Amino acid sequence: MLFDPWILRARALLNAGLYDDARNLIHNLIDERGRETALLQELSGIEKNTGNHAAAIALAREVLANTPPDSDQYPQAYFDLAYYLYEGKYLAEAKTMLEQILAKSGDKGHEDTGARFLMAQIYMLERDFLQANPILLRLVKESPDNLDFRLNLGNSFHLMGAYSTAAEEFRHIIERDPDHCDGLAALGYALVKDGQAASGIEFLRRANQIAPSRPEIGAHLAEAMNTAGQHQEALTVLLEQEDYRGNSCEYWMQRAATLRHLNQIAAAVAGYKHALEIEPTNFIANNNLALIYINLGDVEKSESYLNAARANINQSDYAPVVYSNAIYNAQYLPDQTATGLREMHLGYNQALITKPAAPPWHFPNPRDPDRPLRVGYVSHDFMNHPVGFFVSSVIGRHDRRQVESFCYNTRQREDNITKIIRAGAHNWRQIHDFNDTALEQLIRQDAIDVLVDLSGHTADNKLPVFARKPAPVQVTWAGYVGTTGLATMDWLLADRYHVPPELDELHAERVYRMPHDYICYEPPSNMVTVAALPALQNGYVTFGCFNNPVKINRSIMAVWARIMHQVPNSRLFLRYGQVGEPESVARITDFFAAQGIPSHRLRIENGGTAIYMYQGYNEMDIALDTQPYSGGLTTCEAMWMGVPVVTCPSTRFASRHSYSHLTNVGLGEMVGQNFDDYVQIAVALAHDLGRLSAIRTSLRARMAASPLCDSDQFTLDLEAAWRFMWREYCATLSPQSG
Repeated sequence: MLFDPWILRARALLNAGLYDDARNLIHNLIDERGRETALLQELSGIEKNTGNHAAAIALAREVLANTPPDSDQYPQAYFDLAYYLYEGKYLAEAKTMLEQILAKSGDKGHEDTGARFLMAQIYMLERDFLQANPILLRLVKESPDNLDFRLNLGNSFHLMGAYSTAAEEFRHIIERDPDHCDGLAALGYALVKDGQAASGIEFLRRANQIAPSRPEIGAHLAEAMNTAGQHQEALTVLLEQEDYRGNSCEYWMQRAATLRHLNQIAAAVAGYKHALEIEPTNFIANNNLALIYINLGDVEKSESYLNAARANINQSDYAPVVYSNAIYNAQYLPDQTATGLREMHLGYNQALITKPAAPPWHFPNPRDPDRPLRVGYVSHDFMNHPVGFFVSSVIGRHDRRQVESFCYNTRQREDNITKIIRAGAHNWRQIHDFNDTALEQLIRQDAIDVLVDLSGHTADNKLPVFARKPAPVQVTWAGYVGTTGLATMDWLLADRYHVPPELDELHAERVYRMPHDYICYEPPSNMVTVAALPALQNGYVTFGCFNNPVKINRSIMAVWARIMHQVPNSRLFLRYGQVGEPESVARITDFFAAQGIPSHRLRIENGGTAIYMYQGYNEMDIALDTQPYSGGLTTCEAMWMGVPVVTCPSTRFASRHSYSHLTNVGLGEMVGQNFDDYVQIAVALAHDLGRLSAIRTSLRARMAASPLCDSDQFTLDLEAAWRFMWREYCATLSPQSG
């Protein structure tokens, strides 16, 4: 049957890409000759190659059932079914079959090579590299000229985050075959991940030149260029591949990501939607599209895509990322309760974090309650970001006799704030290319006493590392809005305004309350001068909000509309990030139109530089806070520019930022108990321009003299917090101390 001319004809059609013709020919032969095993084998291969895995598996089962177990064909039929199950992502059944093959073959040299190789690939899909790598290493040793084995070994190291080791494997491939397209692409991609973007891009270019019709290589080249900040060049590469893109979900995802970097938001949304038309269950595309909608302020759409991402996630190491995004998005939902948020956070701990070794954890750190402490700060936001601003006022003030600081920076690119923080830190650890295991080991080697999470569930967080408990005392502060949900996070640093004692039960951690505010605001040196009250010249009051548009929901916009109806001819000024994008503008203007507020009373603009944002406050009379997610740094900046902020906290941590900042500055009268109070406060201010003008001229000096801006005292209070937590740890008799 091997030389059956009709089967050879079907194979030729298949190799030519004429899948339907090949399928029809085999079906015709089956109609004429019956369900011969050889014909069923050919048909199963056709179905597998066209992505019809269910049909391929069903045919392979029929072939196996019709093949005598003692025949020479049975092992191949058995392996084919295992392979098709693997292709169809039925990994558990495929693994069981392969285990049976390997159990029968024992250690007989090369006859089980295919089964061992396939088993290694399954382990790689399961991210079980401790199982995959020994198999691949043995295969490479047995068959050093088999470049597929070495390619997969390199890919396994790459997936582990061992990029330099992976690159060495790929270099071996290039030495044997300089034009090995997959080897060139893999080497380039590993070098980019290892921080060698320029070299990596060149290898990816060579691979792309060899195989311009392979959209996944162009996508990786574009990704590398985006990593290097070459966004326009990345788009050019992708556009050059447009004729070859076919049904490549990866191509459209990278195209969308590139367009997002270029701030072409509508086109990026369209790109992700095109990717999801090809592969509706792709969790990365769903997740990334959700993040765009978060930035556009549409939390409802974001929630639907995040739900789709969570429902279809198939890689365990991405699960915490998607789950964190879903939790963070829920912080913006006005109908979400504080109790509901607590349960979501606890679910993250229970369901998704790889469980660390059972306690007790053993630490060599000397349990001296009064010795200098080694305090580690972990963040992706040591930059022009609220966390960066808050932390920059502290790091350089630490008294080394009390605290030796270690900053673990997970971001590769730097800006002026990064440089300030790095200059102030006693020890700087650049860890953008570290996987979780490597970071855990580094923290343990540094013998950190108090490890501080500055991210919570925000982007690129390291909560999975905190779940491994690499330090005796772990605390979350400043980068998030309340509990992380982690059982291994010992403390939440807050204040009495954010978390009064009656709200402790909403948090998985113990709550430490700073004596004043939980953060400190140190205004930049280039801050704009406060101008006169705009209403005196305009003849109308301008309300404003420079918060992230994701915080601007229907609930708070309805309250703002009530205020504007009670203050005739007043305006609303919104400026931030991408709030001026057409989709975001339409969302806001359509809602206000339905509330009877015409568009000419709305001014909606994209954000810009820090100076540009500060200047905007000179065109605003009263700032209106958002709910249920209050302004933080934005509220501080508004007050520094002489603009009072009206707020209304709930029991949710995220809703209480402005409440804390205003109270610490002495503006507690701007805090309403409910939305009716909120409206009344804002309307009363708008009708008293004399009071507004007096607040405007005095607020900066008043704020500068408040605890909110006393960086020296705040640092002393923070060091006292770390000391208290350490002493609590030292005082315990728990075996966790080691």
